Amino acid sequence: YPKPTLDGGYLGDGYPLCSDAPEQSFLQKGALYTFIGKSLDGHGALNLSKSSDLFKALCFESGGTCKYNLTVMLGETVPCNGQECTTHAVKHVHVDGGFYEYLEPTCVNLFFFNGQVSREGGRKWGWTTKCRDPNALIAGVSCCNGCKNRTTGWMDRRNITCENAATTWPEMFTEKCNLDEGWRSSK
Repeated sequence: YPKPTLDGGYLGDGYPLCSDAPEQSFLQKGALYTFIGKSLDGHGALNLSKSSDLFKALCFESGGTCKYNLTVMLGETVPCNGQECTTHAVKHVHVDGGFYEYLEPTCVNLFFFNGQVSREGGRKWGWTTKCRDPNALIAGVSCCNGCKNRTTGWMDRRNITCENAATTWPEMFTEKCNLDEGWRSSK
């Protein structure tokens, strides 16, 4: 249950809801990045094009090579470029051989919500189901069981990838997923 503070309020009072975070907040004025090095454990970094304004904001070019600051706060909202335009949320970005982590703004999640049961990618049955808030950015694809970084045969035949699904099959997010009872009950 919600935890009270010593002054009669509740923990998280005054912070925005995480579900209200704007899409592509990583491009917004005030977005904070921290340099994590020349290698990244795991995968999933968004590769930035040299023509990207975000690339230019994170790469401090000197003598033809990038110099990296430990932290960078965007002084203004930058327009999206290429893959950035179809990316809703990002954790890491790859900038000319270096990696930055995007530090999401502090926000709170409600303790109670009208959730959807979702499955972790890859398993059809059993103990990997979780209840997720369909309004949270992370839940959009989870609740649909749409993209697990592995496309379905149906998606392959139509040249739909996890990266381009928002543009090549936008109905997936606007008409299917948790908006369609048949889709919901079969996923």
